[in-house]
Amino acid sequence: MTVDKSPENIKNIFNMIAKKYDLINNLMSFSTHKFIKKSSLSMLELPSGAKVLDCCCGTGDISGMLVKKFPFSKVVGIDFSEKMLEIARKKIKNVEFIEGDCRNMKFDDKTFDAVTISFGLRNIKDYNRTIEEMHRVLKDGGQLLYIDFDKRKFSNKFFDIAVFLIANIFKSYKAAYKYLIKSKNEFFTPEELEKILNSKGFSLKHQKSYAGGVIYSALYVKS
Repeated sequence: MTVDKSPENIKNIFNMIAKKYDLINNLMSFSTHKFIKKSSLSMLELPSGAKVLDCCCGTGDISGMLVKKFPFSKVVGIDFSEKMLEIARKKIKNVEFIEGDCRNMKFDDKTFDAVTISFGLRNIKDYNRTIEEMHRVLKDGGQLLYIDFDKRKFSNKFFDIAVFLIANIFKSYKAAYKYLIKSKNEFFTPEELEKILNSKGFSLKHQKSYAGGVIYSALYVKS
């Protein structure tokens, strides 16, 4: 892969775009990303009192939706961008947000009933280590919810054009959103990622596709 995924570069990108991140997400997706996230979360089946970890939580969209959907659960969000976490803490009060590295999390083995990661794994250079960490902190039979882009679909090209146009409006963030397009198009297909997750001890249970195939979500179970 040719994009620079060094932790320093990724942290700088997300710290830089943090203030406009939610606004630009709404513009890029015509606010459909909220529906997609809520629909994806419907695949989770959690008992009362469950513990859920939201990896690469960013400004806390998924974390906040988890709290609303599972009000008697304990939700923890982790991200290494302090600027993104500042916004998440202002938006959502019932989540414990932790500044940390998903490649080396400070949680005990088998702590969580579910782990979510949305639009985050492709930004981590050592994705293998991150997958292993998510597997480690999940309880046996725990669920992993994954959401990201599917680069194979023709409709994906229209998304790239939309991102390019928006990046030209927010010129100071243009480099960051050029990175978004490149990282998306160089990451694994759903089938390729499924093989990797299988090799790390996860089994696919459900999968959904959205926005003409631009985005997909997949629910895996720790085997």
